Amino acid sequence: MQRMFLALLIAATVCWTAGCSENYVPSPSPRAEPRAEKPSSPEPPPSSPAPAPESPPAQSPAPAAVPGGESDRQPEVLPQPSSPTKPPPPLAPPRTIITDRHSIELSTGVALPQTGPEGTMMMFSVEYEFVLGEPNPKSGYVWVIERTKGAPVKQAVRLDKKGTLNTAIFHWRPEEGPFRSHIEDRDGKRLSASIDML
Repeated sequence: MQRMFLALLIAATVCWTAGCSENYVPSPSPRAEPRAEKPSSPEPPPSSPAPAPESPPAQSPAPAAVPGGESDRQPEVLPQPSSPTKPPPPLAPPRTIITDRHSIELSTGVALPQTGPEGTMMMFSVEYEFVLGEPNPKSGYVWVIERTKGAPVKQAVRLDKKGTLNTAIFHWRPEEGPFRSHIEDRDGKRLSASIDML
């Protein structure tokens, strides 16, 4: 009895299963539905960075020397040896340049009034000596006698190494003094200092 019931139950089950299979649509297996992505909020546009202060352009480094390359080899700069300071040459002793100026020394100047056939005159004499150089026979020497009142008198003379000069000047008076004299060349260059004629 139980077997018959089971057989009927199985038959009914099979019949129901076969009759319902035509309209049976298998439900899809549950799958994980894709999650709807939330629209991402639009990102704000990146703000433009503030311009950096201009910096001087960096100098490109000098190309490194490639070993073994003749064209890229930099010349080696050797330190120059410091030259020893040369001591200044010794100064040559100053040469004594002998000129004709004051090369003659005068002494014992004398001025004496004399009375002659033409009236009063003045007699002058002076001693001289070359203290620098020698007298030049081709040069002309002039003996200059000056007075306080009136123009001087110039006389051409010939000089030796040393000696005495004498002259008489007519129409000069003692009151025209005091008198002085010196020697110069023909160009007026003094060869002696002035000396008083007393």
